[in-house]
Amino acid sequence: PDIKVLEAGDDAFSGDPGIGAAFTDAVKNKDGDAAKAALRRATVDQIERRLSGAESNIGTYQTASTLVVTAQAFYSAMAADLPAATQKSVSAQMQAALDAVGKPGVFGYGAKQADPAAFKAAKAAILSALKPTNTSTGSPGGTQSTD
Repeated sequence: PDIKVLEAGDDAFSGDPGIGAAFTDAVKNKDGDAAKAALRRATVDQIERRLSGAESNIGTYQTASTLVVTAQAFYSAMAADLPAATQKSVSAQMQAALDAVGKPGVFGYGAKQADPAAFKAAKAAILSALKPTNTSTGSPGGTQSTD
């Protein structure tokens, strides 16, 4: 299923042939920047997919928290390529998403209810910071700094 999602193209961009085609073209043309942009898009799509799964399963702590942690792992793979301000913002929002999943507690002690609204807000902030605003460069959206 991951390959089908990647090949479908990012619905935010009209006429997008998909990440696989973009990566293949980049390799064929020996364009390192385009290859990096395609890989960044693939990583962001995986983050989005995991966060959407967590949002759909917000009432099931184990599933939702596992999906958020997996999204964090994908994010950590690309974080070094992002400006410091974006890294700080996305890291904080990933933690907010994990906190919004809630906690079952031990025999009810320390239990924290899931907060779907907080999760949705954290997910939106993460994706607006990471989603490419330019399909050819894969540059992230949101406000960027030059640090």
